[in-house]
Amino acid sequence: SHYQNLELVYDGTNWKNPDGETFYYFPGLSYFAYYPYNKDFNMEKVDWSKHTAAEFFAEYVNEWRPQDDQSTTMKYIASDLMIGDGSVTGDTFTFTLGHTMGLIFISTAEEIKGTVYLFPKLTEGDAMENLSPDSKIYSFEQKVYKPSRRQGYYRYLVKPGQAKFISGKNPDGRIFSFTCNNV
Repeated sequence: SHYQNLELVYDGTNWKNPDGETFYYFPGLSYFAYYPYNKDFNMEKVDWSKHTAAEFFAEYVNEWRPQDDQSTTMKYIASDLMIGDGSVTGDTFTFTLGHTMGLIFISTAEEIKGTVYLFPKLTEGDAMENLSPDSKIYSFEQKVYKPSRRQGYYRYLVKPGQAKFISGKNPDGRIFSFTCNNV
């Protein structure tokens, strides 16, 4: 059997390797993918006898730990382990990835004043924000991810089935806390 831990990026038309290495695919073979890519992926963490990505990556998924700090886009994405199967139909190759971690979705009512400029593919360090000091924003003890300051919601990834304690202060300074079970 042949295997390779090859980084692939979909360019809207084809799967390509950023280093220029060719990705060959053939009908009748099994293809499994995981994300985020790790060039030092330990091939001993997979079960070569399995025929689905869920079975193949079971040990890797079981040992995966989301980062405590998910406060930025890159940190959040680094915690969002996805796995999937590849398939060949005619001359077309596709991957179907699924999330493996539990998602805590926190919706709040916030009043945002000022201007926020978020552009696609703009690094967070380059995102421009000019929030008024009288904006009412929640603060959390945990380093949760806030996709946009214009929207009153937050996200935090956890291992499925684990309880997670969340706490912080509302815009009026009142302390809140809750525990999410069986996420």
